Amino acid sequence: MKILITKEQLNLIVKSLNNPKSKNKIINWLNKSIIYVKESWSTLQNATKLEKEETLLALIILRKILTNTYVSDKEKRFLKMQSLDLVKILFLIITRFIPIPLPILPTLIWISKKTRFNFFPNSHLKNDDETKNPNLN
Repeated sequence: MKILITKEQLNLIVKSLNNPKSKNKIINWLNKSIIYVKESWSTLQNATKLEKEETLLALIILRKILTNTYVSDKEKRFLKMQSLDLVKILFLIITRFIPIPLPILPTLIWISKKTRFNFFPNSHLKNDDETKNPNLN
C-alpha cells in the first residue's frame, strides 16, 4: 500500500519532528506502545493463535467454494463471520497504532452497546474439539 503525501505535508512532518514537544509526544507514544505489547503479549499470542486457526479454516472453505466442492450452510456462515472478523481486526490494529490520542476504543465500545454491533472479533469455533478438528460438516 502506498501513501502519497505532498511536499508541503512532508515538510510539515519533518518540521514537527524537529520540534522537541512533538518529538517527546512521539517518544511517549512509542514507550506506551512498547509497554502495552510487553504486558499483553501472552493474551495477544492466544488470540492470534485462535484467529490463525479460524482464518485457515475460512481459507479451506473458500478453496472448497472455488473448486465447486460441496459447502454446507454452516461452513458458509462461518466464512462470512470470519471474513467480517478479519476486517474488524485490521481496523483495530490500524486504530491502535495511530500516534494521535484519539478516544477510539472507548467510542467503539459505546457504539457497540448502543447499536448492538460488535466491533471486536469473536471466536466462531464453539469448543476445543472443533478447534482441534476444524471440520464443520
